[in-house]
Amino acid sequence: MNLQVSVAELIEAFGRTYKSIDVRIAAMKEKDSWVNLFTVVRLSHEGHNATAARLELLEQRFPRIRTEHFRIDLVTLPFSQWETFCSDVSSGVVHTNEESIRLLSPIVLREQKGCVSRHATGFKYADSHPWPSLTPSRTTQDRAKFYDSTVNKELSAIGYSSPNEAIDHIFEAANIHQDAFNCDFFLFVPVFAFISKIWISQSRKRIYVSVVRHNEVKGLRIALSFHGRDSAHGLTPKGRHVLDRFGSPMSDASVFEETVDAEIPDLLPDDNVQAALLSSAVGELWSTSDWVSRLVPPAQRNLLLEALKRFCPEDKFEQLVCSPHTIEPSNLKESAAFERTVAWLLGLFGYSTISLGEFEYLSAPGRKVRLGSVDILAKVPSGETLLLVSCTLGVPKEEDFANLVNMQAILADELLPETTYRILPVLFTGARYGSSAASEGPAGSVRVVDAEGMEKLLGLLRNGGEQWFFEFLNNPTFVIL
Repeated sequence: MNLQVSVAELIEAFGRTYKSIDVRIAAMKEKDSWVNLFTVVRLSHEGHNATAARLELLEQRFPRIRTEHFRIDLVTLPFSQWETFCSDVSSGVVHTNEESIRLLSPIVLREQKGCVSRHATGFKYADSHPWPSLTPSRTTQDRAKFYDSTVNKELSAIGYSSPNEAIDHIFEAANIHQDAFNCDFFLFVPVFAFISKIWISQSRKRIYVSVVRHNEVKGLRIALSFHGRDSAHGLTPKGRHVLDRFGSPMSDASVFEETVDAEIPDLLPDDNVQAALLSSAVGELWSTSDWVSRLVPPAQRNLLLEALKRFCPEDKFEQLVCSPHTIEPSNLKESAAFERTVAWLLGLFGYSTISLGEFEYLSAPGRKVRLGSVDILAKVPSGETLLLVSCTLGVPKEEDFANLVNMQAILADELLPETTYRILPVLFTGARYGSSAASEGPAGSVRVVDAEGMEKLLGLLRNGGEQWFFEFLNNPTFVIL
């Protein structure tokens, strides 16, 4: 659970980790004074000199902006001046190296409250780590100044289309949402700790959690919970661990990564693992969850796929699956090469496949009349569904669907009486047929997997979603999570 904390409480808990203050200010000239338009303040674990040097490099990449009515200033302060900075802001002013910028109104930074969250706005930290932060901001709802014609003309003359664009670059924002510009002041108070990686070793029956943290961040725990899937009740608990065996830093670096581990219960590929990084001072800092199939090593998840990559490089296989028209086979016809790719794809989802090749046609007993054709037979060893697969590089035609429906009926009459099995016709096409995933064809019962659908199947393989193949086939609106 996230706890409401104040800036003062966070500084008291983690003040030893902050070494410098990174201040960036965009201001507009009003009469004879400069007024704040947008300010972002970040507390950093870097020393004052390191932060100052980084901002100097930033100004080399994006030369400082000084027009008659608009300016951006970069200021670095040692954290020892935090109380002085807070006092200035509470008086309604921020001092740069050259000017005093007037705020729209005073802000008492110490009293600002909120929850520490990993989902801050689009502003990034200098070391590119996604530190969870307390991020108080002040909403002004006055965006008109961003559209001031005089300022925009001056910025156009130096290559910027608007104040927003200049702020995006110089404030190092990553796709900042436009709603952020409803605010005139942001403060980022990070907690230097987050979960960087989780993985499972099924051979050792252990789960491993890596945490990146500052060596002065104490009192951390990791809460792990394991859940199975239940069609009637959703996720059902299977077990829980709380880990607090964090050791001493293994190097002199202020920020480092360490790994803790715990035994796991018996887990299935579609079971869920949830991990939360907790602080005794502020509650939950970070949380994440994933399916077991995504946490095991790739070879544990799909040995066949990893072996295939040694013979057919991943980028080549992607081209075969997603852009079959762009490849000219060396010793196969294009249609046969596409059938081979589809057979590989089904095999990677656990299907035993038979490419019929020259035996694709079904004839009436004792006659030469062809009743229809199928390119691939596929079945999961433990499943009760036989796939009848036809492949075409072009846009499917009515006769393609009619052929599969006919073949389904014939084989069902001959093979399925007194069994629990079913037959499902599937048509793979290298064209973009217009479906976002698998969909039923004009004949009603034929599933269609077009080029976009094959891309999604490849995405399932990459993300450990092999178990979702039938959900993909049966749900036209299927979305990869």
